[in-house]
Amino acid sequence: MTKEEIIDLLTLARVYDARVTVGKAETAAWFLAVNQIPASIGHQAVVAHYTAAVDPGREVPRITPGHVVACWRERNRRDVGYEAPAIAASKATPEHVATCRKRIDALVQRAAARFALNATEPHTMPRWRPGMDKRELALAQVEASRRLSAITRENT
Repeated sequence: MTKEEIIDLLTLARVYDARVTVGKAETAAWFLAVNQIPASIGHQAVVAHYTAAVDPGREVPRITPGHVVACWRERNRRDVGYEAPAIAASKATPEHVATCRKRIDALVQRAAARFALNATEPHTMPRWRPGMDKRELALAQVEASRRLSAITRENT
């Protein structure tokens, strides 16, 4: 629903429950809750809510976005025995699977090479990269820390 359709919906509800006005805040709140629901379903939900049987002497509660959402869900509920249709397709051959795995391995190797540590930069602290062993990273960081400490001592 658009905001204009929600204003129309709230105006319809106003006829039933004597709402004073339809304000911007109320419209915005309803829009956040029911914007995915078609306007026709919203109108049906309002009419159904206010025309439902009520015990004599009981007051009918004002309709809320929850009532409209419940009406929408009930209308779109699938039967308990519903099964999604299966898509007919042949199984992948072992050769195809092996080819795909080789492509994936090649992509992983290229990505790992792009993120490899550069040992020629002694002033940088190694960071974790995809595919990196955390133990190797910790050892590389310890070594880099020692190098940085030695460089710092030499400069002071």
